[in-house]
Amino acid sequence: MIVWLGFGALLTAIVEIKVIMVVAARIGLIDTVLLLILFSAAGAWIVKREGVSALHRLRDSTRDGRIPTQAVVDGVMILLAGALLLPPGFVTGVAGLLLIIPPVRRLVGAAAADMIRVRVAKRFTVTRTVWNGRRNQPGAAWSGASRGASGRSTSGQSVPDDVIDLDGEEIDLSDSSAELGPVSSD
Repeated sequence: MIVWLGFGALLTAIVEIKVIMVVAARIGLIDTVLLLILFSAAGAWIVKREGVSALHRLRDSTRDGRIPTQAVVDGVMILLAGALLLPPGFVTGVAGLLLIIPPVRRLVGAAAADMIRVRVAKRFTVTRTVWNGRRNQPGAAWSGASRGASGRSTSGQSVPDDVIDLDGEEIDLSDSSAELGPVSSD
């Protein structure tokens, strides 16, 4: 993962330098530098304004007792936009400005959430316990069935979605005093 981040940073720097050189050749070096400064300053102002707005939405959601999922995602996307706008460059600046636009921010946030959800599902397997179908018969027992990331049973057994896994033991209430101990009459 670190290698990919380093490679991405290096590739981004190379692309940024190339784009700055092309723009400087077209409009001049001083105009290019002024444009980069203007781009970063305007981006920082917009990020600050949108960040304060996201903070207010976060506060309002928690005050109303709702889980502030969208406000947190917006905050993370705005933080990413700010990180893209800080270094001088046209490519990262445009990417940062795009993340400031709310519909783009929601689209990128939803895509990132889906990607995270898929990665987590691939790493973990949910284990469920199901009834083997022989109720009140000798030998009736619970058996384990594993459900993988695809949602299918890994043991070949049917794993219904409405099963709740509980640990316990059956107690015969007609003879409960022997198992539970003496009952006091306080």
